[in-house]
Amino acid sequence: MVLRYLLLLTGLLSIPQSWSQMRPAIIFFKTDSTSVEGFGEIKKNKILFKVEEKDQSSEWTHEVVKGITFSSYGYSEKYEYLQVAPKKKPILVQVVDEGTATLYLDVFVENNFFKPIIPVSTIHSTANGIQTTSLTTYNTGYNSDLKAVFYVRRKNELYPTNLSSSFAKKAPKYFADCGILVKKIKTGEFSTKNIEDLVNYYNNYCYDEAADTLQED
Repeated sequence: MVLRYLLLLTGLLSIPQSWSQMRPAIIFFKTDSTSVEGFGEIKKNKILFKVEEKDQSSEWTHEVVKGITFSSYGYSEKYEYLQVAPKKKPILVQVVDEGTATLYLDVFVENNFFKPIIPVSTIHSTANGIQTTSLTTYNTGYNSDLKAVFYVRRKNELYPTNLSSSFAKKAPKYFADCGILVKKIKTGEFSTKNIEDLVNYYNNYCYDEAADTLQED
């Protein structure tokens, strides 16, 4: 699943800026929990939105907006602003799974820099057989890496937990209220490769386990 997100983002990054288009979307506001239908897109952690296609788009940030949901081509993508740590500016992340615990995904470009200049020697031969050497340098372009980070948070938690970092230590502790899930984590059935499946399992099955435990007591 993570590979699918990375491939999707790779495709989006390869599209020239002039080709990008707004998609049908619903924007959600913080203050009065209202929502407005229109067209939107995300650029540099900001939401660009307009009600009609002919309108000029306006810019929105986490100070006023909760998030945006895109709906087109038979599927929807939900994005929300999430503060991942104290004193950190909220970032727009995709909502992957919602339930007792909500799973968020942040996919971004890391280490976006020019590769080293490579010198290339070229030998030239003149008409009289004399050879000369010239040195040409080539810049090989940008070196970019795509990184995916999964965050999970319950409604009563102020900040999320980064499951992509120190998974073996954090995951058993975070899901300690579901014994069978902890066992699956420790045996390797759930790992960083299938975090989405892990959270989906927790949201759909661990509640039943907790209810059964209460009835037995």
